[in-house]
Amino acid sequence: MKTRTAAARIAAQVGNSKSRGMEAVLKAQLIAAICRGAERRGLTHAEPAARSGLPRSAVTGIL
Repeated sequence: MKTRTAAARIAAQVGNSKSRGMEAVLKAQLIAAICRGAERRGLTHAEPAARSGLPRSAVTGIL
């Protein structure tokens, strides 16, 4: 699988384990999906914060 190979290669380059590399890839994919969804719905930063129960500053950091 290319994602796993890329994650392992990137992790090795920065001195992290393969699992940390895969975690970073999954986190990036999740953030990208959240950003696409918020943009598609035309949401402000405050709206996803209210829906998720996260502070607005956390949502702003993601978006």
